[in-house]
Amino acid sequence: MSPGESNPPDPALAVREASATAGRRSGDSPPSLPPDDRYHILQTRRRRDTLRYLRRRDEPVDVRELAEWVAAREQETTPERLTSRQRQRVYISLYQTHLPKLDEYGVVRYHKDRGAVTPLALVEHFDEYLTTSEAGGGVEDEDEDGIARAWWRPYLTLSGLGVALVGLAAGGVLPFPALAAAGFVVSSFAMLSIFHALVATGWMNGLDLEAIQTRISR
Repeated sequence: MSPGESNPPDPALAVREASATAGRRSGDSPPSLPPDDRYHILQTRRRRDTLRYLRRRDEPVDVRELAEWVAAREQETTPERLTSRQRQRVYISLYQTHLPKLDEYGVVRYHKDRGAVTPLALVEHFDEYLTTSEAGGGVEDEDEDGIARAWWRPYLTLSGLGVALVGLAAGGVLPFPALAAAGFVVSSFAMLSIFHALVATGWMNGLDLEAIQTRISR
């Protein structure tokens, strides 16, 4: 084969992809998943949006195309107005985390080497949940609400450290007065509160909220 020629299509791969979507085309009822698995899959917004995009498609979808659609929905804008950072952040999240998870549960067939994903019959199993979620109900959004719930950890940690620091300073264990320790604790609380407010009000939408949640939850 000359260097300019492309590899011929793999017949076995074509057969596997055709059989992967046969259940969807045949009209048969899709297989079921345990409730815990369904809830886990639907916990994150990016997985829900991925399922929304894939549930009307039978053929393999380019991961970058999928990531662009998910990012545009997340930013409430059009794909054309996305920044490269917004695209890349969602692409990495889907590529490394969410698509492998959906493949693990048998919801999609993830062709990581080709940068493509094929929806399987189980995608249709989530239609009712996704419709409910779009209407304003349904599964709780872990990406945003989970961050709000996780803020107690840094506040509690800072409170404990503050009490210990002031107590040690007041007892003469530390080489500075208790008033200085108290000032440091108050300043730390102020900075944490400002950061919390920026995240909660949307001023920091450019950051990866999933990464923030992961770090807060540790």
